[in-house]
Amino acid sequence: MAEETFMVDDKQKKYEEFQTLQRQMQMLSIQKQQLTMDMLTIDNSIEELGKATGKVYKAAGMLLVEKGKDDLKKDLEETKETLKMRQEVINKQEARIKSRLETISKELQSA
Repeated sequence: MAEETFMVDDKQKKYEEFQTLQRQMQMLSIQKQQLTMDMLTIDNSIEELGKATGKVYKAAGMLLVEKGKDDLKKDLEETKETLKMRQEVINKQEARIKSRLETISKELQSA
């Protein structure tokens, strides 16, 4: 009887872990969507910056501050690079979680 209780507890823990991992996958998916939108915004900003003539400004809180086109482009490209690195990290996390979900799923099905 103690062994049956252990098996039930183990199965319950695996199920709870499975649910936690599913929630983590959902959060990663939301983060990926936000990163994609941010990167599109930056791409559009870089494109518009290339078309701009005259003075250009950068938002700093509630202020607009005049800034050189080259400096703005450099800032945008650095931000885009940071977002790409974050996206790579999320992809790796997603792969690890997906692998673990598959393993737990098989264990729950065979139990």
